[in-house]
Amino acid sequence: MNIPKNGISPGKQTAVGNAIREWKETAEEEGDTATLRLVNRRLVATSREDDPSTGHFPIHLGQLSDFDDGLIPRPVVDEPSYFQAVCEYENVWE
Repeated sequence: MNIPKNGISPGKQTAVGNAIREWKETAEEEGDTATLRLVNRRLVATSREDDPSTGHFPIHLGQLSDFDDGLIPRPVVDEPSYFQAVCEYENVWE
């Protein structure tokens, strides 16, 4: 699901922020640029300003292994206009 920053209850903001930070650091350390780009594109796509810093967090509840034998889910998009629209003015999430 996609969660707006202001949709996270005050009591959970620290935990969610830490989980996101930990995930990002791990992805960077492992050189998982495909996943980092995928999340960046999701943040851009869910932002009114096409700004990843204002996009909605893609959150998976539970363990990924419960749903797909531990493989990272990848959306299947085969419409070329999606990539052009998303990438044309893409700001890289840093």
